[in-house]
Amino acid sequence: MLRADLIRGVSPRRPGADTWQAYAQRWLDGYAGSNGTRVYIQRVINAMAPYIGAVPLVEIRATDLAAAYRDLENGTRQAPSTKRAGTGLATSTVVR
Repeated sequence: MLRADLIRGVSPRRPGADTWQAYAQRWLDGYAGSNGTRVYIQRVINAMAPYIGAVPLVEIRATDLAAAYRDLENGTRQAPSTKRAGTGLATSTVVR
């Protein structure tokens, strides 16, 4: 990663300084896959951002992810949707 940044002329980032959301968005910006896949990934980023978006990558633990998954199932901290009335996501959706 450091070598790639140096080759591109980008100033190196301090290790561990990236938040989950900043890293995920930068990864998506560099993703060369299909537009449909990009849209899906952006939806995942948007769904996880309220839970771990501001957390530095080096501080994310398995328990943080497990709590985020349970909250997604319960509908906690999710934006209102016309498709679902106050309920969370199906377990099968969260698993994917």
